[in-house]
Amino acid sequence: MKKIKIDDIAKKAGVSIATVSRVLNGSDTVKEETRKKVIRVADKMGYHINTINENIRISSKIILILIPDFYNPFTSTVISGILDSLNMHGYKAVFASTKNFDNNFEDYYKFCQSLSLAGIISLDSNSIQGNNILQGLSRNFPMVMCSEYPEKNELSFVSIDDKKSARTATEYLISLGRKKIAIINSSITNKYARHRQKGFLNTLSDYNIEIDKNWIINLSTIDYDLAYTNVKSLLSSKNRPNAIFAVSDVYAVASVNAAKSLGLNVPHDVSIVGFDNESVSKMSSPSITTISQPSYDIGFQSAELVMELIEHKDKKQKSIIFDTDLIVRDSTAIFVENKN
Repeated sequence: MKKIKIDDIAKKAGVSIATVSRVLNGSDTVKEETRKKVIRVADKMGYHINTINENIRISSKIILILIPDFYNPFTSTVISGILDSLNMHGYKAVFASTKNFDNNFEDYYKFCQSLSLAGIISLDSNSIQGNNILQGLSRNFPMVMCSEYPEKNELSFVSIDDKKSARTATEYLISLGRKKIAIINSSITNKYARHRQKGFLNTLSDYNIEIDKNWIINLSTIDYDLAYTNVKSLLSSKNRPNAIFAVSDVYAVASVNAAKSLGLNVPHDVSIVGFDNESVSKMSSPSITTISQPSYDIGFQSAELVMELIEHKDKKQKSIIFDTDLIVRDSTAIFVENKN
């Protein structure tokens, strides 16, 4: 087979060699239309990025795991799945928080090159979507998005249907006769938060249920204290909701404790549904009704998928969407109007 060179791609795409080089190295100085054209031509011609380093990468046994933070119980369970898979394949993991990088591709690339990585698994898509960071990394290393993924990208990913899951939670609260439903959510710059909020709002709209804008709470991070303070303020208002959909079990536990601190009964005064089915949801008093997602399996399959990319068994984009389940516990109950 004839070796494909950069100048071959340049001629076929009708651009300069410098432009091709910038595109293949993830530079953000190329127009999006041109970038897509060059990538399309390169793929069609069978050109693979970093062929010189291919043998180094195959012999390397290091996978970089990019994460937004270490404090979310969901993240910990996902990582357990990733590590078990990597261990089975004889690979080691290096962890890095996206908060520790400058917001440019070069900073990420230098770090990755210094490790001679075999591949990358990212639990964060929000922090790396700008400045062509995501495109640059994925063009230079086998890469899989875990749980979080950019909606307009052709990367392989493993996740759940967040909109459908949010609908399940919201419809359950509605089935209990609860129509004054609030949502406590993360920043909608995150895919999961954006989709869960959309699923929640769409469901209310389908059931002709109005929502007070003050009942939509978006927090900057998944943090117990921050959630507790905001929910306590919400439940202290005259027009308080009688149900809360919390998009994280951490938020749900904070909501339960905030309600109890005000003398409210959970589930009768306020019913609460969480998300993730992490251990904190079982330890809470009352135990929390929650959407269970297979966090461990999401991590495990993400690692399996990056193994496939490293070994070139399947170069095409692949997506795995896991189902979720509603686990009914003690934080929800049928609404009975207080006539006193």
